[in-house]
Amino acid sequence: MLRYNADMPIPQISSLRILLVEDEPLILALEREALEIYFSFALDIVEESTLAAALERLRADPRFDIVTDLRLPDAKAFRLWKRCRDSIWIFPLWS
Repeated sequence: MLRYNADMPIPQISSLRILLVEDEPLILALEREALEIYFSFALDIVEESTLAAALERLRADPRFDIVTDLRLPDAKAFRLWKRCRDSIWIFPLWS
């Protein structure tokens, strides 16, 4: 499992598509702001508040990096990770 390391360089990319899955509006706003502050380039952030909505979004367009709450009203986020893994999507799980 990859872990955050303050000495790790920030990837040199010009834009990033993020699917932000969070059911608490205040936490959602704080996460969005933190992402916008941390990354100094263009972000395309799409917000969903349930696992069902996130999965539907990913079915329509799977080209997202995912930042998710671990406890959503309709399921645990690990179910989202398992669904992505069981499809052909490959991505690191950051904790």
